[in-house]
Amino acid sequence: MAKLPALAPGVLLSGPDTAIAQDLVAETLHRLNASALALLDACDGDTEVDELAAEWSDLTGADPAEVRRDILKAVESFSGLGLVGRTDPAPTPRRLGQASDTESFPVEGAIHPVVGHAIQFVGSDPDLVRFVDDYLGPGTVKGEPTRRFTIEERADGSVRLVADSEWVFPDRSSLLDQVTTVVNEYGHENGTFVTLHSAGLVRPDGSVVILPAVSGAGKSTLAGLLVAAGWGYLGDESIGIRGTDLAAVPYPKPLALDASSRSALGLDPSDRWNTTPRELNANAVVHVTAPGPVDIVVLPTYEPGATWSLERLSPTDALESLITNTLNLSATGQAGMDTLDDVATTVPTFRLVHGGGPDIVARLSEITP
Repeated sequence: MAKLPALAPGVLLSGPDTAIAQDLVAETLHRLNASALALLDACDGDTEVDELAAEWSDLTGADPAEVRRDILKAVESFSGLGLVGRTDPAPTPRRLGQASDTESFPVEGAIHPVVGHAIQFVGSDPDLVRFVDDYLGPGTVKGEPTRRFTIEERADGSVRLVADSEWVFPDRSSLLDQVTTVVNEYGHENGTFVTLHSAGLVRPDGSVVILPAVSGAGKSTLAGLLVAAGWGYLGDESIGIRGTDLAAVPYPKPLALDASSRSALGLDPSDRWNTTPRELNANAVVHVTAPGPVDIVVLPTYEPGATWSLERLSPTDALESLITNTLNLSATGQAGMDTLDDVATTVPTFRLVHGGGPDIVARLSEITP
């Protein structure tokens, strides 16, 4: 008897309320109806076609032969899309090194949370280590680092940084301009839980809000505006979401603000793009541990002169948008898809188009979880 083919490696399935198949190999997303999702879910390489046809015939009252024909026709379509029967392996995610520095250093800096990692800068110069720590934020003294970065200042004033790779910066100022780029890789490559390209904040009422968006959508500027207004800061680059409780895991790096963003936020011009939260608000609350589950998702786009527009998304539209803004789905696999599906089906998700303006803080504060 004929058996259903196996689901192709790298194909992830959502739940019935969203009905999406994400192909990590082809980098394609497929919206499905309930029957197609159920059939793909049954494609395990062992299920007999006739047995499934008989089962579905009993449930629907349809002729078993007709159900069998429909199943085979759908499987042929799935095969053409590469969703079943394909043997190409799923993409192997890049795994950045863990704490491999066993050498003892006289100076150990703060431990900085970076979405599932705990990064510590170590070296021989306390002033240099403190220089980097003061820039990246307070860190946390709890636990052990998962990765140590070695930094040293050389006789010519250049700074050498060693992580999985080695970088040499001409001076300390250049180090600060680039150090978040180096550290970002660890937030992007976390394999413990799903990580979004997103800003994250905590409203004064305690609600946790994440702002997933592609680069250039204005999420850092919007996050800066909200921090200046008293919202707590989780990060503007990568925010993790734990599958167990949908808690937002922070990466509270300095905000990436260009000259126009600094101007819009009332900051003086600077040669640097990186701005610490306390430059925006001297009393800024910077979260280094998860403050709680995600309460609201807002997908922002800044368009100069645009009229405020806020649209609540269906679970399927919400899941598609979340997948688009996920950094590590190949590393987290089906567990990551399940987390995204839980967010899409349980957390209010909105698409926001705005042109800035003084009322945006008040409007975002009014969204009901």
